[in-house]
Amino acid sequence: MPWHEVIGVVQDVRENGIYKQTPPTVYWPTMSASLNARTGQPNAIRGVSFVFRSDRYGVIAYVISQRRREIGIRAALGAQQGELQRMFVRHGLALAGIGVVAGLGAAAALTRLMSTLLYGVTPLHPVTYLAVPVVLLTATALASYLPARRAASVDPVEALAVE
Repeated sequence: MPWHEVIGVVQDVRENGIYKQTPPTVYWPTMSASLNARTGQPNAIRGVSFVFRSDRYGVIAYVISQRRREIGIRAALGAQQGELQRMFVRHGLALAGIGVVAGLGAAAALTRLMSTLLYGVTPLHPVTYLAVPVVLLTATALASYLPARRAASVDPVEALAVE
């Protein structure tokens, strides 16, 4: 077997439960595989990730594009750009808020099942239950702001003429 340079050492990975002994594992960066130290056979981990990018910018951007005529009417009636932006950011935050509340409720309800999967942290870890909603809501606000800003800058005459 050829020599390899050690890049780093990681702690035990308890992926089969906290009470099971962790097998010695080697991670190979070139082929994303690990080598089982007992058998010497590679445990290849192959995965594919897809990233989709669109000029429409997800669900909120799609909703905004579908409401282009409404935006034109509101702007023609005197709605300010800031009002239109806040309206769509609030809509995105409301949807995310529903998801966060449902997710936190489901997580709290499933703590018995999760306790067997967690190591070094309690199922009702307060930092996690506070940090995750903050991060998700911040990401939602940013993801909603960009299409909302683009929609608010639409010329009302163009928006109404297109329909």
